[in-house]
Amino acid sequence: MAEIKSTLDLVMERTRNLTLTEEEKREQALSEFRDNLKGLLQKYQDKILTVEQFKRELHSLKESSTASDNTTVIRLIAGRLDPDRDNHMLLTLLSDVCSLDVHGIISILEDYRKHLESAAHDIMAGMVKALSTKGISGTAVVPNLDASPEWPKAQIEGRKRFEAMLDREIRRLSSIT
Repeated sequence: MAEIKSTLDLVMERTRNLTLTEEEKREQALSEFRDNLKGLLQKYQDKILTVEQFKRELHSLKESSTASDNTTVIRLIAGRLDPDRDNHMLLTLLSDVCSLDVHGIISILEDYRKHLESAAHDIMAGMVKALSTKGISGTAVVPNLDASPEWPKAQIEGRKRFEAMLDREIRRLSSIT
C-alpha cells in the first residue's frame, strides 16, 4: 500500500535542492525588517510604546536584522505623514530617533494648512458674492463650503502639490543620513 504524504512532506521533497541567492536573502531580510518596523510604528502610533520604548525596540530590531538601515526607517516613518492629520508623534520620531531636522517638513505642513484656509476663504467669499448678486445678503448668510464643487478640487490639487513638496523634503533628508 502506498504511503500517504502530507503537504509539508511534498513541499519539502520538491524544495530540497533549492537555495536562495544572496540577493533573495537580502530582499527577504529587508522585507522582514520593514514588516517588523511597521508593527513597531503602529504600536507607537497607538500609544502602546513611548518614544524611549520605541528607541529600545528599534535598536533591538536593528541588531537582529542584517538589512537594517536608517534610510528605510526614515522612509517608513515619513511615509505615514498625512498633511490632513496631526503628525506630532511621527515628527518626534524623525527628530529624536532619526536625528533629523524636521523644520522643513513642519514648514511644508503649515504651508499646506494655510493654503487650505486661504482656498476655503476664497471659495466662501465667492459664494457670498454669488448670493449677494441674487439679492441674498446679511450676517445670517453662512456659505456651506462642503456644498461647493470647487472645494474638493482645491483640496485635491493642494494635497497633490504639498505631498510632492513633502516627498522631495523626505528624500533630501533620507539622503543626508
